[in-house]
Amino acid sequence: MSGPIVTVTLNPAIDQTLVVEQLRVGERNRVTDLRTDPGGKGINVSRALKELGVDSIATGFAPGSVGHFIERELVGAGIRLDFVNTGGETRTNVTLVDSKHHVTTTIHNAGPDLDPGRLDELGERLRQHLAPGGWLVLGGSLPPSLDANVYAELIRVAQAGEVHTAVDTEGEPLRAAVGANPELVRMSPASLAELMDAELEEEKDCFASMVELHEAGVGTVLVTPRDGPSLAVNADGRWRVTPPTVPTATLISEVGWTDATLAGVIDVLYRGGEFEAALRRGIAAGRAAMVTPGTQLCEASTVAAFEEQVRIEHLDAADPAG
Repeated sequence: MSGPIVTVTLNPAIDQTLVVEQLRVGERNRVTDLRTDPGGKGINVSRALKELGVDSIATGFAPGSVGHFIERELVGAGIRLDFVNTGGETRTNVTLVDSKHHVTTTIHNAGPDLDPGRLDELGERLRQHLAPGGWLVLGGSLPPSLDANVYAELIRVAQAGEVHTAVDTEGEPLRAAVGANPELVRMSPASLAELMDAELEEEKDCFASMVELHEAGVGTVLVTPRDGPSLAVNADGRWRVTPPTVPTATLISEVGWTDATLAGVIDVLYRGGEFEAALRRGIAAGRAAMVTPGTQLCEASTVAAFEEQVRIEHLDAADPAG
């Protein structure tokens, strides 16, 4: 039997969504709806997996009293967890939704400084959970005091134990993680351009950069823009995935859709499914999160409905940059 899916969130957050009828900058705005959820990429992946019917173990750091609140919320949602409680206080991220113009504004806090020595304790806990055939999912920003190589080091720990690895981050942590050759990397087009130090104006440019990353050792490169087709490159070639078409007015959330995408992909791969099916569920889950209010993430029934509408093209692998 395969080991478990273990998610790691080193910089968790409280995700608070405030909905106003029309955002007026510099004026008083009245909130028409409010939602607060535990957040951070790894946590969101665990929450989305739970909605899709797959259990995982959520780990990472949980600073301060808000960290305890996040733990209680996850336990209440039926998610198994093993966080390291630390000093400082967990950050709060705020999302402002203008419901009239369908515009979302996000405000992200950097998070608290943490004692890098606590990584040893987290590493020991991870070793207790990781097992061959399982997945280690690393996601999100790092606390300001941690070195950018943290994800790369954890990837190598997992690889030594024959554990599949996935990472979703940006900037220097992404650059370091890619150098450790994870099995799956999800990123935005902007992150890909920054990583490759290139202007990627056309699809063929994106594919060329993705092929370069794959040939350097990354198993699967998945690039998911908010709008338009997502692209993937792995040993089977190039893939173009077009999401379901839904009315703009129904795209009411910008929170966690990339995490739902990653959860959908891992859900299928963990169950032993084909990569095409994994892409289908991942893109469907991401789009489902966009039509789900606030920080609620995706709903399984919406994901299932959207899966039927996802269009996948397996492109000619013989000319991956063309």
